Amino acid sequence: MSPRTEKAIVAPGRSLRGPKSKTYLAGQEVELPSAEVKALRASGFLVDPKVAQVKAGNGPEFRSASRVEIRRGE
Repeated sequence: MSPRTEKAIVAPGRSLRGPKSKTYLAGQEVELPSAEVKALRASGFLVDPKVAQVKAGNGPEFRSASRVEIRRGE
């Protein structure tokens, strides 16, 4: 009897080497044994469907009506 398997999604910014040495990139679905899925979710390699995903931006946003002023010592 083969172990119970589960489908999971690879987490953003991660990649995973799955069955038969196939590489799965972020956002791709992979089918693995349930014990491995649990361990990989705990270490952040697979998306946990029970946890809300953090939205990632392109970096900090600075909003100001004034321009940056650099003052040099005289």
